[in-house]
Amino acid sequence: RPFYAFDDDTKPTGKDADQYLPPDQMATARQKWTNAFLYLLRKLTLRAQLQDQAKSSSFSLPPPRRLLLKSPVHMARIRLLTQLFPEAQFIYIHRHPYEVFQSA
Repeated sequence: RPFYAFDDDTKPTGKDADQYLPPDQMATARQKWTNAFLYLLRKLTLRAQLQDQAKSSSFSLPPPRRLLLKSPVHMARIRLLTQLFPEAQFIYIHRHPYEVFQSA
């Protein structure tokens, strides 16, 4: 898998070898991405709570809702995401690429 999947248990071969990082750089890139991703999720959770609080008359933050991420890029990171969130559920919806391109 390419480096953006953060999967360092395979050896790069062939024409795709330039998409891989050395193991030490892979570990650093994985940790940086993980920290940034968790920070983003905390921000999204807080934003949703603040929006819910604004809709209610309560001054306390409501319990967080389940996050739904719809970025197809995360399909390359399922192994890492299941390590971070063992209880996570994944829904895969397949669409024809031409239809997706036309709707963008």
